[in-house]
Formats: sequence, C-alpha cells, structure tokens
Amino acid sequence: MKEFKISYMNKLYDKTSVPNRLLNYLHKYHPNFSSEKLDAEKIHKSVFKNDTYNRNDVINAFSDLRKELKRFLIWNSKEDFPFEKDTILLQQYEKYNLKTHFDLLLKSMNKRVDKESEDIWKWYKKMKIAHEYYFDPKKEQINLSESSLLEAMENLDKFYAISKLKYACELQNRNQVLQNKLPEIKLLKELVNESNDEDSVLHQCFFLAHQLLEKREEDTYSELKNIVVKNIKNFSIENQLIFLTYLINHHSYRIKNGLLLSRTDFFELYQFGVTYEIFIVDGVFDGSHFNNIVGLACTLKELKWLKKFMKNWSPKLNDEIREQTELISEVSILFAGGEFEKIIELTRTIEFKGVNNKLRFRCVQIASSYELDNYSSQDVIDLCTACENFARKNTEIGEYMKQGLLNFTKFVKKLSGFSPQIEKIKTELEKGEFIYFEDWLREKVRLL
Repeated sequence: MKEFKISYMNKLYDKTSVPNRLLNYLHKYHPNFSSEKLDAEKIHKSVFKNDTYNRNDVINAFSDLRKELKRFLIWNSKEDFPFEKDTILLQQYEKYNLKTHFDLLLKSMNKRVDKESEDIWKWYKKMKIAHEYYFDPKKEQINLSESSLLEAMENLDKFYAISKLKYACELQNRNQVLQNKLPEIKLLKELVNESNDEDSVLHQCFFLAHQLLEKREEDTYSELKNIVVKNIKNFSIENQLIFLTYLINHHSYRIKNGLLLSRTDFFELYQFGVTYEIFIVDGVFDGSHFNNIVGLACTLKELKWLKKFMKNWSPKLNDEIREQTELISEVSILFAGGEFEKIIELTRTIEFKGVNNKLRFRCVQIASSYELDNYSSQDVIDLCTACENFARKNTEIGEYMKQGLLNFTKFVKKLSGFSPQIEKIKTELEKGEFIYFEDWLREKVRLL
C-alpha cells in the first residue's frame, strides 16, 4: 500500500487529485478495505469536498483507482516475470521494425530459458522463441532455415507430452485419495506405453509417476525415487513437491493396503524433503507433513534429530496451528522416551483443539495407561470405550480414520482382558486392516 501510494500514485497525480484523496481516505479509515463499513456519502464528502452528493462520482472514482492499482501490480511485478516482460518488449521491437534488437533479445531469452529449472513451461517458452524467430513478419520465411520450425515442433511435443502426463498423474492421484472412479483421459495411451533415455528428465519422472500410480510396482517406485533424488535441484519448486508427494503417498498406499512398509525409507524421504525445504510453501511449513515427520521420528526413536527439527522448523508453522502442533509433538516425544507418568499428568491440564490432535492424544493416553503398572486393565478398557464413543459421535472424523481408531481400541481391549488369546490376536493383526497407533500395538503383542 505504501509503495503504491508513494512510488506510483504520487508520481502520476497531484496530491490533491480525486484518486489520491480517495486513496488517502481509504488508507486512513478503512485500511482493511472492509466493504460493509464503507459509506458512499462520507466518502463523497471527504473526497469531493463541497460538491453535491452523487453516488456515480464515488463509483467512477473507485473504478479509476482500481485501474491504477492493476497497472501498479503489473508494473511492480514485472521483474518476477522476465519472460513475459521480454515478450512484450519483443512485440515493441517488432512493431517499430528494430530488427537487430529483436534478434539479440530472442537469443538472450533463449539462453535464459535454457538455464531454467525443469518445468512444463520451459518447453512452452522454447517453442514460443522458435516460433517468434521463424514467423517474424519482417523476414522472408522461404529464405530461413527450417531448423527453427523443427525446434518449435520438438518443444511443442515436449510441452504437450509432459503436460498431459502431469495432469493425468494428478487426476489419478486425486481420484485415488478421494476413492473416485478415474474418468477416461483422451489421447493418453500413446504417451504411457513407453519412455526412453532421450526424453527429458521431467518427462521420465512424470512417465514413471503415472506407472506408479496405475500399477503400484516397487521397481517403478525405486526408479522414480532414484531419478528424483538425483535431479531434485533441476526441478521447479512445484515439481519438487509433486514428485516427493507421490513417493510419500506410495508409502501411505502400502500402509492402507497392509503391505510391507520400510519406515526407514519413508523417514528418509521426509528428511530429504526437509533438507531441500520442499514442504515450505509461501514461507509456511505444511502442518500434515510436519505431524507425519514427528510420528515417524518417534517410531524410529530419532529423538535427537527430531528435537533439532522442531527447533528449526516449528516457527515456520501456520500461526493458527503452531501452539497445538508443538504441544502434541512434545507429547509424542515424551511417549517415545517412555515418560508415561508425565503424559498422564498432562491429561489433567491440557485441552487439545482439532480432531486429529484429540485423536492422537487419546491414543497416547490409552497406550501410556497400558504401560503403567498403577493402572488396572479395567481403567484401560474404560479409556478405550470413552475413545470409541468420541469417535462414533464426532462427525469430523473420516470413515477410514474412524475405523483405524476403532481397530486400535479393539485390540487394546483384547490385550487388557483376562488371559488374552495372543495367537488369535496375531492372526487378526495380519489381516492388513488399518490400525491407528499400529507400531506400538504390534510391539506390545510381540513382547507377550
């Protein structure tokens, strides 16, 4: 706002002009631009001074100010979009027949694009540059080499193929998460049959990602992971997050389907993402990934690493969830360190917000009570029943998570009962159903 007012408006308009008076009024009385608080008559009296009130004057003044704001936003962000800025400049060179400047700028644009990270728009830009070179209306096309035409077609093919694969992957991933039927994707078959080493790294990764999402084969997972890890610095921030998310979701797929899971490999993926700051979007660390990292680190007893991680990255959490996320993380660390008495003490003083935090804390409370000798089996069973009632009545809990929680309390009740049938419990555990807090539960069964 300050930059818009001082660097832009004051240079274009006299300080006593209507646009500047309107801007000053808004800045002083309505800094948040809350439309429901605006009074057209008061604005007119302040901005237009002694003129008779006319609502259209206010509407037109806002319209003019809005136009200037749009111009300012474009002008102020031009350095953030160098290709778009150069494209406009290219058009001006073409308009005024500045051939030498036109050709030099095209070459400069091409060199800069070659240095850009791997992204679908890189190939679009290269296609655009080759197109502009050949179809310059000031040139005789028949006298030009066909190389720029061939280059334009090659980059068009890359742009099309990678874009199609990227959108198909995201559609497939989305529908798997939401458990929806995948719609038919036209013109996709010829792109997913085979890939080769001549394709760009980005193309290979989206090709493998599509294969992984479709067939869920471990060899495909390993190949995709190796290429992503090796080339992570070459990808755009967007694609870094996309590929890492697909790899992480494959571990979630394993868990959901009761398949063998390497938690060490899962954890290493998250460590890799932390190292390259992939989970930070617009300066904020993703809360879901943060919680998953804490859970995995506690399971693997990587507590020293986890404490350092929390110190470095919890300040980057969204302000609205930071306090609660830090609190439940501390509880998880206490549990992993075997400090069960402290956790029971916390149940008397802490009220968690958010359904996921409440669920996790209830499970930690049940498990801590089970671990302590001064808690009877009936105490543990009563806590399980209270947790089940909470889960069944709470409409915020999804069916998948709810079933996992109910499976957890079911097994804890069986373990807490008189003379538990261990072999029968082990057999039921191997059915592959999702169980909340499964690692702890399996460890208790193993020790019996």
